[in-house]
Amino acid sequence: MTFLDAAHQILKLAEQPLHYREIAKQALEQGLIESRGKTPEATMNAQLATNIKRAEEGGSPSRFVRIGRGVFGLREWGRTGPTAPTIEEQPQPSYLTYKKAALRVLREAGQPLSAQGITQRAVEQELINPLGLTPDATMAAQLYTDINRRRAESLFRKEGRNLFGLAEWEKGVSDIARLAARQRQEVKHRLHERLLTMHPSEFEQLIGRLLGAMGYENVTVTGRSGDRGIDVVADIEIGILQLRTAVQVKRMKGNVQRPVVAQLRGDMALLDVDQGIIITTSGFAQGAKDVARVRNVTPITLIDGDHLTDLLIEQGIGVHQETVEVLRFDEAGLYGEEAM
Repeated sequence: MTFLDAAHQILKLAEQPLHYREIAKQALEQGLIESRGKTPEATMNAQLATNIKRAEEGGSPSRFVRIGRGVFGLREWGRTGPTAPTIEEQPQPSYLTYKKAALRVLREAGQPLSAQGITQRAVEQELINPLGLTPDATMAAQLYTDINRRRAESLFRKEGRNLFGLAEWEKGVSDIARLAARQRQEVKHRLHERLLTMHPSEFEQLIGRLLGAMGYENVTVTGRSGDRGIDVVADIEIGILQLRTAVQVKRMKGNVQRPVVAQLRGDMALLDVDQGIIITTSGFAQGAKDVARVRNVTPITLIDGDHLTDLLIEQGIGVHQETVEVLRFDEAGLYGEEAM
């Protein structure tokens, strides 16, 4: 069965509009489609969108209509048919960081892509949620920064002017690169173990230092008494905007649960802040992630223990970085940057 036929059958049985991820999930579970690719959801979205677009351009009528972002229904329902789910009812995409999205896009593509090409595919697949006006520039900056800082340890490689590939594509990856990656994991583990044994006040001070190193200003650690459960407040300048940020830290082994995120959102509503961050040494339960992703309210960013150790390493806090020069042949460099 084709993806379109499977989508038609799923929607007809559901009798309501569905997000393309849910359509693909049900089609796979029912054995209606077989996908050898890594992203059947993206294939489903692309085929539905293309089918509707061709119909709008004068092609054969489409059986489908787009109800909302990523949500599709059947044309046969007409105006009296099922209505689109509300924002709360629609399945919410689980967004990735720019680097994780780039890794997934490049692995699927199997060839180097420009930052613009990576970003376009990531947006189409709803892997990222670009809130700014320049997601292409953000993608390029993050990939360049990762390559320059992590060097041989980086998962990415610069293949030419504004072209990026993956280190795993290199034939015969050096033992040095593999050793560096293994060493990084060992350091991350030791760093994480030490974070778990720190005194709570020391941990709060550490997060304050981290925010300062990341470019935040007016960083204030509120102390153990706290300010409505908020441990750190700081300002970050983004363009012409200066955003007041409320930070709550959780040094714990178990996952942060939904009530913690909901409580922070409630506390933020009583204070003059523009965004919130929860930083933990553990992880986040699905309920906590759902509350953090609620739309049209003050955003809350969740940073888990793995991400936290990465940030500490990137800022050189708690680690000593030693650089080993590894040479790689760069044919494009023979002709100058302008020819890349």
